[in-house]
Amino acid sequence: MLASSMTPARLLAALAVLFLTGVQCASDAPDALSVEETLRLGTDDPDAPNHRLFSNPSEVAVGRDGTLFFTDGPGTKIHVYDDSTYRFSIGQEGNGPGEFRQISALHVDRRGRLLVADRRQARITAFSRDGDLLTTYQLPEVPRITEIADLSANRYVVVGAGEKHLVHVVDTSFSTVHASLVPKSEVKATDHKLETVTVQYFPGSVAVPNANTIVYAPALYTGKLYAYEESEDGSWTQTGTYKGKARHESPVTFSSLDRAKRVDLPISLQSGRHAAQFHSLSWALDAGPDGALAHVFMQENGDVLELTLERFSSDGAVRDASVIDTSSSLTLRALGVNASGTLYLSDTREVPQLRRLSWCPK
Repeated sequence: MLASSMTPARLLAALAVLFLTGVQCASDAPDALSVEETLRLGTDDPDAPNHRLFSNPSEVAVGRDGTLFFTDGPGTKIHVYDDSTYRFSIGQEGNGPGEFRQISALHVDRRGRLLVADRRQARITAFSRDGDLLTTYQLPEVPRITEIADLSANRYVVVGAGEKHLVHVVDTSFSTVHASLVPKSEVKATDHKLETVTVQYFPGSVAVPNANTIVYAPALYTGKLYAYEESEDGSWTQTGTYKGKARHESPVTFSSLDRAKRVDLPISLQSGRHAAQFHSLSWALDAGPDGALAHVFMQENGDVLELTLERFSSDGAVRDASVIDTSSSLTLRALGVNASGTLYLSDTREVPQLRRLSWCPK
């Protein structure tokens, strides 16, 4: 699934299109992937049209026909591309139908609709593939949705920091929460009080490997993914874990802002200004048709942040793990991954760009 939740400081830049083709699967190493860049959107041309002006790509979804939907910055508009060719844009800032205050998730569902979550209005708007407004759903029980995925029996699973839980099973009209799982208290990575604030912005990701299983990746990643299974009575129980390649048991450090080594997330409270420095942060998770998982996360290695792609087989074993790219700050992050072979990145290290990497499944 293709989504992500964090928005760094906006940068001024413009957009142009460069399409690179020719994925080569040359590596036979069992612990490495052959990854090639197959799409790059971004330029510093100040004369580019408005729909090509980027500050920071932030949310992505891809239709079954390859149509690319993405937002920029805090997000009140969705750009629609046919691969590298711009088609049209959807939405504008506002509170009315088809208008947004802060887009926090995009998802193309099994019916081909584009679902757009607005975390500031606690609602989901459905559009046709051609950008026509279909309907608007309200889900006040989960006010900060950051991810949507299809579930069996015409249900959806949404990720969002509710009062006590992070993952919620909802009906097809997004009006009723049938079950809430992943208690916040069970996935706490630290004992620091500021983790509660951080989880509001980074509640994690989910994948659906089969009809009655949800796999959850905590954003503060210690190397464990959690599997939940549905019983016949509709209840959900944690049944196992996947052990990944993260090297940090303490994925985040909190400090006062003036003492922070690196400020990945500034936090302002009445008690003062603080900073979170992430050592291991999960970005995106997806399940393939065979139940295998692809997971993308960032982890600190000295002064470098390594963007790492790891893949699990359907039985939970790690198949391979590869460092995809590196940066010195959170200016490189995964917006979404598809277990069948694609990864979308937001890259704001120089010119803000949207990049697609592809690999050969094996």
